[in-house]
Amino acid sequence: MGALAYGGGFVIIPLMQADAVDNYHWMTDGQFLNAVALGQITPGPVVQTVAVVG
Repeated sequence: MGALAYGGGFVIIPLMQADAVDNYHWMTDGQFLNAVALGQITPGPVVQTVAVVG
């Protein structure tokens, strides 16, 4: 995923969603949306989103 993140960290959000929601079923779409929203209210949004998904 890191190789595809050229242009900013937000590029990998759909890739994370595909893995976390569709491939591995770790969370629902709503839970992933909450993780992204939680990341937006803190500094380092993509890092926080990855932490919540993980």
